[in-house]
Amino acid sequence: MGEYAKKLHRRMASKAGRWPTKEPKRRPGEALPGGIKDIPTLIKEGLDPIHAAYVFMQNFTSHFAEGVSRFPEMKTWAKTVAAAEEEYMPSGPPMSPLTGSYFWTWVLYDLRIGKSTDTDCT
Repeated sequence: MGEYAKKLHRRMASKAGRWPTKEPKRRPGEALPGGIKDIPTLIKEGLDPIHAAYVFMQNFTSHFAEGVSRFPEMKTWAKTVAAAEEEYMPSGPPMSPLTGSYFWTWVLYDLRIGKSTDTDCT
């Protein structure tokens, strides 16, 4: 675990005492926090099971990243993402050949935070 992951882990662990210890009951098909659909729901909606697992994890990790990006420990990461988004996903011509999905997969799993080896999903 790298320097940023340790800082984030400490922050999350310090707040864990206030979090519920049991998962709240959900009805089948009811969305998870953040409006995330579970894999069985995505499959029932017609997605291939492999694609459903991909969509679930992409949505889950994006929701996580959005939440932790506001923490002071993630300031460097958030600035880097904003700069990369401006460069690789411009809002106007010339348009990027990258898809949003590809860009955010890179941001979440490959983009290093500062000079560390940590990524957001480390």
